[in-house]
Amino acid sequence: FGAAFNPCDLTGAIATTPTLTADVYRGFSRSPELGIVVYARKQLTGTAGAAAADELARAAAAGPIPVAVYAMDGVVEGDEAAVYEQAGIPVFASARELFLAVRSLAGRRREGAPPPADPVPLAFDGTGPLSETASKRVVAAYGVAVPRESVAEDAEAAVEAARAIGGPVVLKAVSGRIPHKTEAGCVVVGVVGDDAVRSAYAQITANAAAVLDGAHVPVLVAEQIDGGIEMLVGVTVDPGFGPFVVVGAGGVLTEVLDDVAIAPAPVSGERAREMVDGLRLRRLLDGYRGGPALDVDALVDTVVRVGRLAADHADRIAEVDLNPVVVLPVGAVALDALVVAAEKP
Repeated sequence: FGAAFNPCDLTGAIATTPTLTADVYRGFSRSPELGIVVYARKQLTGTAGAAAADELARAAAAGPIPVAVYAMDGVVEGDEAAVYEQAGIPVFASARELFLAVRSLAGRRREGAPPPADPVPLAFDGTGPLSETASKRVVAAYGVAVPRESVAEDAEAAVEAARAIGGPVVLKAVSGRIPHKTEAGCVVVGVVGDDAVRSAYAQITANAAAVLDGAHVPVLVAEQIDGGIEMLVGVTVDPGFGPFVVVGAGGVLTEVLDDVAIAPAPVSGERAREMVDGLRLRRLLDGYRGGPALDVDALVDTVVRVGRLAADHADRIAEVDLNPVVVLPVGAVALDALVVAAEKP
């Protein structure tokens, strides 16, 4: 799926003949079996890099095969970077990221995308991170399961919400300006009883005010869901390749294990299952040391739904982070959600 042109030994030739890279691309583009051409580029002095980039961008715009740039010495800057950005040509400084993207695109080409469905309208304005409640509304519109919850503007409303939910509840500050609420002391778990709810509410609002220069924020009261395994499901958008859906180890294990799978959105159920099956922690989902088998089908379904959301609204969504998604013996529930709205063009 693709071919590579490596100019390591031809840097001087490209510097004097800026059309050389474009000419090589045109030669590769006559091979219908190729899916992408990768230009493994080294930095050129003066205006040579921008001139070669401009020639390549014009050739790629007229050619049938997409092109990507691998910056072998780690950086593309100035006019050369601007040419690639304007042409929509992705630039990778990491070979690992490059090969991951190409492999994912190859997988998509083999299997084909899921059949199209009507996009679900999204009700939000502006740019930047949405609040947790607004983020959950976005993903819930695509069928992602979220806990029973209610927003309280004062302590007594929080008490009433906890009574309606029943059982232990979780209280969290509602603000898109506090993305890491646990570290800010804006999350309290295992809250039972009216007095405990009032105390947790006071603690959260005080800590949020300290972070937000005295501003008052509402508090989310949500059912507490225990057990299962915490996973991550998310979306990242590459300027050149578009949206990708991600699944992997969640909760505190996200950074520790670095165990993720990524594929271009949307994904079919078959592709989503391949992603889950390829994780190192996969066997934990089948039950480990006497634990119950967990609902892998529900996790796969969540990945498919998030992928569809990403594909339908790639122009409006810059990032989605569902962490954790708790996979239970029956079902999978997104306990926390962050959706980042894209900047308007």
